[in-house]
Amino acid sequence: MVIFADHTIGYWLTEYLLQNQKNYFIADVYTNETANAWWDDLRLLQNYYPIKIKLFDPDTTYLELKKTNPDYLLLLSWKHLIKKNILENVKVCTVNLHYSLLPKHRGVYPVNWAIYSGDTETGITFHIVDEKVDNGPIVGQLTEKISVFDDAFSLIQKLDILALKLFKKNMG
Repeated sequence: MVIFADHTIGYWLTEYLLQNQKNYFIADVYTNETANAWWDDLRLLQNYYPIKIKLFDPDTTYLELKKTNPDYLLLLSWKHLIKKNILENVKVCTVNLHYSLLPKHRGVYPVNWAIYSGDTETGITFHIVDEKVDNGPIVGQLTEKISVFDDAFSLIQKLDILALKLFKKNMG
């Protein structure tokens, strides 16, 4: 498998996979530059696990992925759209983590849109990626109430915990 991961949840889920490699092999992990981010840099995981975590570069990463030809591609809090020709190089499927109860709030900033729209609940969705944005078949969802005291940051923290819970349940 190949992992594209970012943010706190990307760190947590990648670490979980690295800790529990039994029936799968992680060929590559890609992340984004996080010099000014408030979350941990995924490259810190290289200090604890035998894997090289690479910075995503659209000019080279897709060529590398084409050569790897993985069974699975996991998009764990990933902001870049994956082109159809890349999806075609993944043997089984590409799975994405999205922070809404799809099909609601597809695309960018779903947590912000949930709050702005006055939603009383939101959640996390793991789904199979197809050529449309946040559109493929749903693998799993969990729901979280939105408190009147929630802002985007506090809600993301709650959703991170939900995503880890559902991921462990499905991968365990």
